[in-house]
Amino acid sequence: MMNYKICDPSGNITILVTDEVSKEKRIEVADELLKLEPTGQQVGFVSKGDGTCDLVIDMAGEEFCGNAMLSGATLYKQSHSDTDIVRIKMSGAKDVIDVTVLLDGEQYIATAQMPMPDMYEPRVMTFLGKEYKTFLVRFDSMVHLVMLDRLNKDDIKPAIRQWNDELKCGALGIMDYDEDTSVLIPAVLSNNGSFFCFESSCASGTTAVAIYLAEKYKSEIEKEIKEPGGTLKINAKPGGYVVLTNTVRISE
Repeated sequence: MMNYKICDPSGNITILVTDEVSKEKRIEVADELLKLEPTGQQVGFVSKGDGTCDLVIDMAGEEFCGNAMLSGATLYKQSHSDTDIVRIKMSGAKDVIDVTVLLDGEQYIATAQMPMPDMYEPRVMTFLGKEYKTFLVRFDSMVHLVMLDRLNKDDIKPAIRQWNDELKCGALGIMDYDEDTSVLIPAVLSNNGSFFCFESSCASGTTAVAIYLAEKYKSEIEKEIKEPGGTLKINAKPGGYVVLTNTVRISE
């Protein structure tokens, strides 16, 4: 029986495997766990720090995942109660990231500066002969498209598969963001294209939205982004700087 913990960062149920799993087996194991735990939305693999960090977290598809990072830091905090800053080496991130984790009643508040994007730009995407204006944000192995034109919900799953192939990324998010209401509905294709879901929250996708807003207004942005599973807080500045805060619960 594989050992794992279930974490809840604003509904984005994250399964963190604490047993050692070879890189070659991770996608297979992740797919099996997502079937075993039907509320799960993503799987990360946790290992001990290597001297430069407290914890190493790898996603099955080697992409960056903000909520998995915050969840892993919270898991570490749970067993190291005197530690408020947890150093995480996260797949898809070039540098070790400091995550501040504070206990708040029965939940934890986790805050971190998100990785700087490799690039971002307006991008027109085509699906079924129709053009859609988007704002593309590319991280090391994860791409998010902030939709500036609305894509019908029924079209999101086939469109994300097509666009993932076109953009040649291991994981792709479509961020349906309504600026008037500050509501974000994230959809993500991960595990190298084997797993799709509408996520209850998405930290890296929220980061992409924050980058879009800071670039659009050319100013610092502080905002609460409302997502199906909860509210994430962002502080963003032009140039790709984003600090994100989310709440995390750990299942016993």
